[in-house]
Amino acid sequence: MTEPVVLLVDNGSRRAQATLNLRRIAEQITEACGRMVYPVSLQHADRVSPEALDGRAANILNPFLREQLATGHRQFIVLPLFFGVSRALTSFVPEQVNLLREEFDQPSRRQRLHPNASFPPPKKPRRGMRPPPETFAFDRWG
Repeated sequence: MTEPVVLLVDNGSRRAQATLNLRRIAEQITEACGRMVYPVSLQHADRVSPEALDGRAANILNPFLREQLATGHRQFIVLPLFFGVSRALTSFVPEQVNLLREEFDQPSRRQRLHPNASFPPPKKPRRGMRPPPETFAFDRWG
């Protein structure tokens, strides 16, 4: 069984600097945890030319997941990089996952938002609670 693929996900932007910043943060997390974290945008970043992104096109959620599924990966952890309230985690990402499940003939399996994830975040963390890095992650698929 392979390790889950870890994605750092933002909404996406048509500005090259936004994608470059996402990559920089993903690289820092990769270095800190010793595990590859892929920078992935939900939308829009595919409109930025690869030349503006140091010669590498931006990763977009649906095509990125499709590529990973095609190579046999079935477990994913999504770490959102959002500031403020976003329906991306509660609507857009699950919709995309369900479309890919149908395409790859995968039965619906465990997909849930970690119980500590809330938008907006609670004003006071629970006493003694120190959230793990995957606090805002979808559990493994597979």
